[in-house]
Amino acid sequence: MGVVLVRPPGDAVLLLRRRWAPYRGRWGVPAGFVTYGELPEDAAVREVREETGLEIRPQRLLRMSIEPYRRPEGIDRLLSLYYLAEPVGGREQPGEEATGLAWFTWDALPTRLARHSLLTVLEAARSTLPAHERFARPAPQPTSTNLPSGQGGRSELA
Repeated sequence: MGVVLVRPPGDAVLLLRRRWAPYRGRWGVPAGFVTYGELPEDAAVREVREETGLEIRPQRLLRMSIEPYRRPEGIDRLLSLYYLAEPVGGREQPGEEATGLAWFTWDALPTRLARHSLLTVLEAARSTLPAHERFARPAPQPTSTNLPSGQGGRSELA
């Protein structure tokens, strides 16, 4: 389960730089596994809080796909759900699973994404936003927040 977090008015998306394998050092969306008995929307809220410090309001399910996932035992298949959400509170700061956070405008996304399929997910998110909301005001340059090195934690999916 992953979350495409878009700041109002829809001019930029929040990505995090992954601390752990797989995809260490690459940019991805806040993501993780749904725990037993947890609703996917609740997992989205929890994962974003843990990985970014932000509180969100999920808006809609963007995409559902079966994706490969590497484990030490080999490659598994995951049913991945991606949600579109907006921040509604909290304090932006990277959690244990990220070395940094940055807001990227739609036309300046990083090239080193965590998954090849993530670009498709980001394009789906962008296309759901009305054109007048996508570029309602100029976006500031991407900002980064970094954690001191050596903080633990692992992410299973991003």
